[in-house]
Amino acid sequence: VDDGIGRVLTALEASGLADNTIIIFTADHGDMFGDHGMMLKGAMHYEGCIRVPMLIKAPGKTAGVSNALVGSIDLAATVLSMADVTGFHGMQSHDFSGLLDDPTGSVRQSVLIEEDQVHDMVHTGQSLRMRTLVTEAARLTIYDGLDHGELFDRAADPDEMHNLYDLPEGSQVQAAMMTQLAHEMMAHGDHSPRPTAFA
Repeated sequence: VDDGIGRVLTALEASGLADNTIIIFTADHGDMFGDHGMMLKGAMHYEGCIRVPMLIKAPGKTAGVSNALVGSIDLAATVLSMADVTGFHGMQSHDFSGLLDDPTGSVRQSVLIEEDQVHDMVHTGQSLRMRTLVTEAARLTIYDGLDHGELFDRAADPDEMHNLYDLPEGSQVQAAMMTQLAHEMMAHGDHSPRPTAFA
């Protein structure tokens, strides 16, 4: 990968386009690589799978590191903004280009992660459907067809070793996160323009 990126950067320099090009390096997911005794990914939204690198090199921007909550869905609005192009109606994406000037800023209060798989990966008798909400404070994951889920305190338990889901000490956070998850899922629904007439 390093060699391939090096070839791209070299070609940009040679063509004279390097100073007018936005370069983004990211991935769609991470892998466990032994975290929690597991390998690979799928049907798990532990930090190792959901926290992926996102590197951006853009003309006129200096180096910095941000821990702001963003999702890959936000790349669309960000790239359009950086290219000075207006986004289309109904985009669910958030522009995080401001983080390139102020890495301490914030863009979202939470990130919604949706995973649907063809296979029955958690033994519910149906294809996997899971939804996760990540905030600065916590991560909540629920599975279609299962009564249990996952709730982790991201500050007190960054390695996600103590699942608070359905435990008394996590009940208030769980209730608040479930409400926030419902609102976030509605916000990610289709926001087509209202009809001008009804049949």
